[in-house]
Amino acid sequence: MAEWLTDGNPETQAGFFFTWQTLTRSAPHRTIVAIAVAAGCTHLLLALATSGVHRLELPAMPLRLFGINSMVLASLIAGFRYAVTVPPELASNWTIRMAWLGDERGYLAGVKRAALVSLVTVPLMVLLPLHVALFGFTIAVVHSIYGFMVATATLGGLFLGYRQLPFACSYMPIENPKLLWPAGLATVLLATYGFAGLERLALQTVTRTVGLGVALGAIVLLIRVIDRSNRRERLPVNFDERPAPATQRLGLFEHIANHD
Repeated sequence: MAEWLTDGNPETQAGFFFTWQTLTRSAPHRTIVAIAVAAGCTHLLLALATSGVHRLELPAMPLRLFGINSMVLASLIAGFRYAVTVPPELASNWTIRMAWLGDERGYLAGVKRAALVSLVTVPLMVLLPLHVALFGFTIAVVHSIYGFMVATATLGGLFLGYRQLPFACSYMPIENPKLLWPAGLATVLLATYGFAGLERLALQTVTRTVGLGVALGAIVLLIRVIDRSNRRERLPVNFDERPAPATQRLGLFEHIANHD
């Protein structure tokens, strides 16, 4: 299965297995994943507590039940996107520098495929029995397929502008976290419930169900095309990037010294 997921590419295999080992063996990364799981499960428990585990007619199904998959996967993917910026052992990244051939695409593909397996496919399989109890087998399977496509598109979109090597570069703190986190949470909630409403409407007829699936597949394909186009140009990777200084340097001392 690993050979199939990595296409037999050594760099893709390296990214796949290094991501797997980091997420399971590094204490900081296990903590990040645990926080993401807790955030996703919070919405799940609230949705079940307010709606109950019983099957309703599809048009009357609460949107929060349709949003369980999206919220859990969004929490895990957001946590993973943050986790790749944290090196498990920065002092050992010289081994990656020596082996790296200057093209991050294969390695990054392996990293994203490991995330799709461990943080998307496994949670969907765990949640599938719950969704079978809520929606019935057929709708639950279609709902899980939709969730996988949305998660794939979200993961690809979050890495469109990422030009570093995951888990190998120095940690860069998030700028303006007081603004970013509330905005991110509001965006996730709006997107989750917006897509839940769209999905509930689409699942009422076969034509709409197929149409939504085709639209999601087209979005996934479009993001892959954009990502491939953006990565044609090779850019240098700064493994030891440092955060910007807290205050701006005006160069006054250098200016005075030159005049003296």
